[in-house]
Amino acid sequence: MTAPTPARCDISLVVNTHQRPRHLGLVLASIAAQEGVAGRFDVVVSDDGSTDDTAAVVAAFAARVPFPVRFTTEQRDGFRLARVRNRGALLAGGETLLFLDGDCILPPDHVAAYLARRRRGTALLGYCV
Repeated sequence: MTAPTPARCDISLVVNTHQRPRHLGLVLASIAAQEGVAGRFDVVVSDDGSTDDTAAVVAAFAARVPFPVRFTTEQRDGFRLARVRNRGALLAGGETLLFLDGDCILPPDHVAAYLARRRRGTALLGYCV
């Protein structure tokens, strides 16, 4: 099945996860609480083969937020973080990618801070303030 081409936006938040739906729910809530970036981002949750409520957590989140949310999962075959992140990046619509672990709760200005500090050809690592 081919995924639809994502709409372009300024930044995509690519969240990797595995078997921690409660943590993921907290991360997604912190994404929904971002300030000053309405309409500028999308979210991709990239799962490493969870067999719990992860997909349902993402579906419920996507149904209640005003920005695009996509979900991808791989069959579990050991820890494959790079593969999971790459799969998420393929679904991202943003000019910039912000990779997040599935247990990183963002302060409300996090995405705005990244957007304010991004420079073409430069990678920001860690918290950028």
